[in-house]
Amino acid sequence: RWALAFAPATVQLEGARGALIGTMSFDRVAFEGSEARNVALELDLLALFSDTLSVEFLRIESLSLKRPATGGGGAIPLRIRLRDVEVKSVVYEGYELHGLRGSYAGSASVHEADASFSAAGARARLKLRVDERFTVEAEVKALNIAVLDPSAPQTALEVRLKGDGTPAEFAGN
Repeated sequence: RWALAFAPATVQLEGARGALIGTMSFDRVAFEGSEARNVALELDLLALFSDTLSVEFLRIESLSLKRPATGGGGAIPLRIRLRDVEVKSVVYEGYELHGLRGSYAGSASVHEADASFSAAGARARLKLRVDERFTVEAEVKALNIAVLDPSAPQTALEVRLKGDGTPAEFAGN
């Protein structure tokens, strides 16, 4: 419990159980309007010796994300690695994803993510790398446009996207 005293005052942690060595769980974690419910995770504390915050597994029942009111606090002085992530429900500005599974690794200059999820009845997979260039691979299966717009016809679309370029190239410049 003494470790929770080091959490920033803007982070709300409720129903904390477990220990730093092993699985930790929380009934609720909140920060700047975003909230996660029924959270369980396990840290790799040895990774801190290589300036990496490594979460070996992360389980979240529901995650509600809000756009932060501030522009952010700048770069985090650690690399971050999230392995074996599962979130049952994610809601962001009225959009909802289900069955999110994925991983993330990143630093101030490089970000890599791999995720799969379902939304609006379709199943999606996304692989993304961002450094001085963007590399993206996305696949959507069984997309029924009628779920998004009831006046549209029933569909079962399949879409694949693959791209690589600089931010200016993606913007059309």
